[in-house]
Amino acid sequence: MCAAFLPLLLSALAFTGGHFILSSGAIRSSIAGVIGEGPFRAIYSVLMIAALVWMIGAYNAASYQRVCDVGLFGPHVILIVMYFAIFFFLCSVTTRTRN
Repeated sequence: MCAAFLPLLLSALAFTGGHFILSSGAIRSSIAGVIGEGPFRAIYSVLMIAALVWMIGAYNAASYQRVCDVGLFGPHVILIVMYFAIFFFLCSVTTRTRN
C-alpha cells in the first residue's frame, strides 16, 4: 500500500521543496547572478510546472484510500464550518490594519 503512494509523496516533495529551496534568498540570488534573472524565472517556471504535472499524474494514478468515516451528519457539519472559515478568511483579507 505504501509503495503505491511513493510517486505521489516524491512529487509533492519535489514541488514544495523546489519552491522552498529555489525561492530562498541565498540560492535564488546566486543562481540568478550567474545566469540572469530572466533565464532563472524561465527555468524555475518550467521546473515547477513539470513538478506540478508529475504530482497531478501521481495523484490520478494513486488508489483511493478512505481515511475516516464522517458519519451521517459529517458533510453537513463540514459545510457549516466551511461557511464560517470562508467568512473569517474574507474578513482577514478585507480589513485594514492600523499602524
